[in-house]
Amino acid sequence: MPPIRVKFIGALRGVVGRDYVEVEAGDWVEALRIVRSIHPRLANVISENGEPKPGYMVFVDGVDYRIAERGVAREVIVLPVVHGGMLGG
Repeated sequence: MPPIRVKFIGALRGVVGRDYVEVEAGDWVEALRIVRSIHPRLANVISENGEPKPGYMVFVDGVDYRIAERGVAREVIVLPVVHGGMLGG
């Protein structure tokens, strides 16, 4: 199974220190949990269950995570709802 690419948009690039991270995961939710564990500052962005916290959105292969089926994905994009804002906490 190919790795899942998790891309970061806006101020999130500074939190992670790069535009994307590739992780081996069974599905996109697990990929987000893994990325959160690798980059603890993302705890303000991604919840323990792999969902974005208020103020952030996730798109899974171009589909809003709220309607995307849980499963394998090629690319997950994490972005602040308001671009250019400061990260909390």
